[in-house]
Amino acid sequence: MGRPVAHDCQTVGNEGVYKYHRWVEQAIRTNMPYDEFARALLIGSGSTFAEPPANFYRTATDMNECVETVSQVFLGARLQCAKCHNHPFERWTQDNYYGLGAFFQRVQRRKTQRPGEMFVYSDGASEVTQPRTGRTMRPWLPHVGEISVPADEDRRQVFARWLANPANPFFAKVEANRLWSQLFARGIVDPIDDFRDSNPPTNERLLDALAKDFADSGFDHKHLLRTILSSRTYQADYQTNAFNEGETSYFSHQEPRLLSAEQLLDALNQAVGLTQNFGGLPAGTKATHLPAPDLVKVEFLKVFGQPERSTVCACERADDSNLGMAIELFNGELIHEKLRDANNRFRKAASAGRPAEEIIRENSQDHSVALPGQIVPEVSGQKESRPEGAVIQTPPAGPPENCPLKKHHYPNAREWLKAITQRITRMKTNEGS
Repeated sequence: MGRPVAHDCQTVGNEGVYKYHRWVEQAIRTNMPYDEFARALLIGSGSTFAEPPANFYRTATDMNECVETVSQVFLGARLQCAKCHNHPFERWTQDNYYGLGAFFQRVQRRKTQRPGEMFVYSDGASEVTQPRTGRTMRPWLPHVGEISVPADEDRRQVFARWLANPANPFFAKVEANRLWSQLFARGIVDPIDDFRDSNPPTNERLLDALAKDFADSGFDHKHLLRTILSSRTYQADYQTNAFNEGETSYFSHQEPRLLSAEQLLDALNQAVGLTQNFGGLPAGTKATHLPAPDLVKVEFLKVFGQPERSTVCACERADDSNLGMAIELFNGELIHEKLRDANNRFRKAASAGRPAEEIIRENSQDHSVALPGQIVPEVSGQKESRPEGAVIQTPPAGPPENCPLKKHHYPNAREWLKAITQRITRMKTNEGS
């Protein structure tokens, strides 16, 4: 479901954020149909503790935030400009903005006697006024126009039915594009929450086909994932050729992409055989399962782009590498502490008297990894099968004469593995002294 909801402790409260996060996590785990998920959020009412979806209206605190959040998450449209004037370049008008606002103006929130709890309800009477014309706005829907809603019906119910209708031209496309971007690091429409005439999809027929397949499946995320993952497009190589080397729009090849901050920390802990202590959270909690980023502050996560999650904008997460990341990897406190920890897998193996070469081989990606002075060639990310007795190639001493990296430090694999062996040997010596 990508990032369809914002939640942080400052806005939702500690107890609320736990309950909200568990509900969202359960919805993903059980593959709740996306139309049901959206309806549950939009019509959420009651106690924010007893009814976790009602916390949606704690993060969207008034009519304006409701309009902007719902339109960005479910319609892929950024309507902030239309709050004050007609959009200068797109079809959205100020009347459209406040017409959508009429669906959410009646949502009210009040505190209860329990600390941190709020009660969400519809007052059944409030109306929204267009600030420029002073006109009381009737509910309005894209491609439908103004509509009448019975006085005794919650307007949010009407909006939710329209939104999750398979015939809606926005709903399925936006979510299919969001899932695509999770797998390819960019959407068919990119940014993923900025659908507009001046930012068309790079492959409209593909997006239409994915959206139709998603809707026909009953808005089944696992079905859509299987469709994408089994495609030749997803299974394409990272290796480029003369025809697609500079291509960045049509998904003709895979492109390397960063792990998220949370994925990177979990991978690091797995590599060294340790767990991360996240304050009062249960032992073994992974970074990818943190209920909210401000629940426990971890500098490593911030450096690698963990978002505050205070908005639903896809732009909140940093996805570009920078110098700070390199410094954190080479000289960061978190990695330094994990390498010094006596319980990490490398120190434990060294303390047990195991040879450095054996430790390197066991903890390599491929257990047939070459030892210092040897290297097994890899082509296009696929490890070359090496029969018994085959000749093992040794790396060149440096780059070719015409390589632009000639003037830069270029250690060969033999030197690198030798350095690692020496470091582990020193660790063993220090442990024994």
